[in-house]
Amino acid sequence: MARRAIASIGALAGVSAVVGLVAGFQSRAFLVTLAVDIVVVSALDRWVVPTVERWRRGAAGEEAVGRILDDLAARGWFAFHDISLGRGNVDHIVVGPGGLFTIETKSHPGRRALDSLDPRMLRQAYAQKKALERVTGKPVTPLLVFSRAYLEPAVGWARGVTVLPARMLVRHLERRSRVLNDEEVERLRDRLAAVFGDRA
Repeated sequence: MARRAIASIGALAGVSAVVGLVAGFQSRAFLVTLAVDIVVVSALDRWVVPTVERWRRGAAGEEAVGRILDDLAARGWFAFHDISLGRGNVDHIVVGPGGLFTIETKSHPGRRALDSLDPRMLRQAYAQKKALERVTGKPVTPLLVFSRAYLEPAVGWARGVTVLPARMLVRHLERRSRVLNDEEVERLRDRLAAVFGDRA
């Protein structure tokens, strides 16, 4: 999207330059194309740039959480990333001794109070849990993980979803009671790989 925006600005500038050279830089045609250039650049700055920045932040947050999860492989936890369940994607699916989890990652910065979170985030995380349960027939715990925010309280529970910062994710998973033995983890991991492909 950013490249297209830059290409559009370049094309507009080129058109204005040609109009200026052909019709004259004081002509009405040049002034109109210049006004169009200003309007388009203003619109891009107001709507496109913030959208691209949010997407970039979101992608960086997902990658950071993905690296945290991948580092848990040596401890018996396996992660699948960017999985489609038919209605949007799940950022991460994790299976390990503590069970099966969906993880929705948010990259919002600053302080976030648990009781003032956008309910759409919680609905999204809970819907991912239900979708994965339909696919696997296994109970799933939904996590809403903030890669950059400072949460108050640090770990909480709302509308059936556990909410926590990325810095506490490893500890949260490893402190879970064991519900799957090694063989069950392997079987479930293989089943997920067969359904979703090897997105680990």
